[in-house]
Amino acid sequence: MAAELQRVCPATVNQMGAEAILGPALSKRPINSREVCNCAEGEFSSDKRLQEFLTVDALALQQRVQSEHLKSYVALRLMQSILVCLSADMELSLRATSPSE
Repeated sequence: MAAELQRVCPATVNQMGAEAILGPALSKRPINSREVCNCAEGEFSSDKRLQEFLTVDALALQQRVQSEHLKSYVALRLMQSILVCLSADMELSLRATSPSE
């Protein structure tokens, strides 16, 4: 699951940061995708319910990872983790600029 985050996160963060309208505001402090993704990995890993759900023997785990509900939950947790960390990084970028520059 963490591998999925490592695959998805940089592209997601870079795509959001590449929006043309954000360019001037991000010129002084661009979004740091590496920091955002490291943060997101920590956020994702801190989901105790998911960890407990996946802490089973190999056969049970194989069955559980086939669940559409689990896939949906993981996708939502991945996005939530990225957005929480991206939001914090964007705040740092906002602090480095002003509305009048």
